[in-house]
Amino acid sequence: MLDLAAGVRRNSRLSCQIVLDEELDGLAVTIPAESHDMSR
Repeated sequence: MLDLAAGVRRNSRLSCQIVLDEELDGLAVTIPAESHDMSR
């Protein structure tokens, strides 16, 4: 799905690939301006 994503970079990841735990407390996430909220 990253092949179709806007603003992909070398370090881009799908959110489903991120395991949330205490080590990520304070994580800053950047969402490309050209992205769209497809849930609406």
